[in-house]
Amino acid sequence: EGSKPGDVWDIIPEDTQHREAHFAPYPEDLCRIPLLATCPPDGIALDSFCGTGTTMYVARLLERKSIGIDISGDYLKIAEERCNLLL
Repeated sequence: EGSKPGDVWDIIPEDTQHREAHFAPYPEDLCRIPLLATCPPDGIALDSFCGTGTTMYVARLLERKSIGIDISGDYLKIAEERCNLLL
């Protein structure tokens, strides 16, 4: 809404992001604020190290398009399945 987020964000850790499949998943709220601040509704979010797809998942929740890239085919499969849950 035209204002910048503060320097400190209150983000509650989550344990719903395939921690057994990826060593460093992050909470959805960690990318929600930057997506809202930098990606317009008709924009496309790019995550070049997408892992289990948190950025793409949140982008879809926010009705934005996204592209995810990862060297691991296993992670890409997890990310695709996760994002398809929202269809």
